[in-house]
Parts: sequence; C-alpha cells; structure tokens
Amino acid sequence: MITGKANVHNVMVTVWPGRSDSFKTSRSLAMNLPGSFNSGGQWQLVHKCQHCDADVTIGNGVGNTNYIAGGNLHIASLPYQPLLDQIGQLFNLELVSNTDSNGKFIHYYNYPKQALTSCSFIYYKCQQCNTQYLMCYTEVSGRERPPEPDSIYIIGIMEVAFDEAAFMEKFNNKR
Repeated sequence: MITGKANVHNVMVTVWPGRSDSFKTSRSLAMNLPGSFNSGGQWQLVHKCQHCDADVTIGNGVGNTNYIAGGNLHIASLPYQPLLDQIGQLFNLELVSNTDSNGKFIHYYNYPKQALTSCSFIYYKCQQCNTQYLMCYTEVSGRERPPEPDSIYIIGIMEVAFDEAAFMEKFNNKR
C-alpha cells in the first residue's frame, strides 16, 4: 500500500535542446507544481527533499541516478492493477477502463485537464536519506502543422512511503 505524505510544490527545471528545437543552449526556470515546460531533448527537475532538505534530482537524461522505476499508468505497462490504481488515486487521475476494437481489455489513467494523453510516473529516492517520491506527468507531442514544441506537464510530485521490495515485485510482474 502506498501512503502519500507530502506534496512537492516548487522545482527548478533545466531543459537541454533536441535536434529540432529552436533554442540552442540549456534553459532553466523555477516552476510551481502542477505546471508545464517545453521538454527539449533532455530535461531535469531539482527539488528540496521534504525530509532532509537536500537537493533531489530527477529527469530523462543520462546519469539519472535517483531513478528506480517508471512507465505509463496503463495496464499493458504496469500489469498489477491494484498498484496502478493506487498511483492513479494518489494523484486524482481519471480512470479509463474499456475494451478496444479487438476486444482486448484496456485500463489506464489520464489527467482530466489533458484527457487525450495518458499519464506516466517515475519512482525515485533522495540519495541522502532515501525518502521515496512518486512523480506523475503527461507528455504532449507537438504538432507538425503548425509546428509546436513537445511539452511535459507535471501533475505532481509526492513524498510517499511503501515497501519498496513489494512495490518492485509488483512493478516487475510482467505478464
């Protein structure tokens, strides 16, 4: 069982450009959560640990040492439905449960304010004190015509508490 303890409210975002981005150097900005930013080629968030006040870093770039697990909040990528549901409920996400055109069961979470995109999560820890965090976000691909940048919408980052071994067993239980 995942227990939500406290929300992270402020992060520092750094974005490095991708090949098709119009900006050519990294950009940093302070951001309140929830919030969005143009994702570029790589991105990194830094926030203060709720427990020890150390800087905690997470992102999609190389050397992301705090990352432990993550993926889409979809039954195909996280097949243990109770775990999927716990994460969805922590962040007040909208459940979509149905069958697709082939009769296959689908079950995923999306953010009601961006209903066309499913949500993803990252589980990570503070390297100083091992405080556990879950981050929930959506990725929105830019359109080609007119061209728009790709963006990340951070729904929230929450300090959590749970049995990591049990979580990882459920997370790794692929069908």
